Amino acid sequence: MKIKDFFKSNSFKCIVVLLVIALVCGSVLALANDLFYVSPEEAFARSMSKIYDGDATKLEDKIVSEDEQVTYTTYNCSAVILDAQVSPDGKTWLVQSKGDKCGYQGGSLVLWVSMNVENGQLAGLNKIIVDSYDSSQTLIGSISAEYLAQYCSEDYKAIVTGGRHFSNVRMDKENNPADSDIASGGATYTSVAVNAAINGAMDYVREFAGEGV
Repeated sequence: MKIKDFFKSNSFKCIVVLLVIALVCGSVLALANDLFYVSPEEAFARSMSKIYDGDATKLEDKIVSEDEQVTYTTYNCSAVILDAQVSPDGKTWLVQSKGDKCGYQGGSLVLWVSMNVENGQLAGLNKIIVDSYDSSQTLIGSISAEYLAQYCSEDYKAIVTGGRHFSNVRMDKENNPADSDIASGGATYTSVAVNAAINGAMDYVREFAGEGV
């Protein structure tokens, strides 16, 4: 086939159409990335607006590098403390905690946990919000604001202030409900990741709040 004939052929036309489609799709994706991109600073500001009523610019950052991140394990589930912010008076601690690889299909979930500290001791949970999660956490919709609010209720304050941890006895068959710490919430693997993240956040404050701001 001559080059002139090739340019007139259906094969060449198909190639041109595919190239045009690829260029258009690439341009649309690039534009979408620019439109929907959220910088780490913006993501942090959004989270703070949901969980902290004060001036977020005055918070003290307790974890400034990955080397300062710590891990806690309870009920065979690990939590990685990604970030921690403290109010100027030292009474409010905001901890970003990841229930690491203990959710549904081994996925992870990240929470921000706001806690109250009095005299260097964990005195209560103020508020909890979901920060991010793996796409494998298909039941994340069941982790509502109302669900998370129960952790902050008086019903579970003895766990928070007593150095204990939240467990999910319906998932952990080795624990007898009469003997284990109170379980908060249902029986999904996603709730196990929630428990792990909250337990890790509490343990971080228990360990470091006594050092002062």
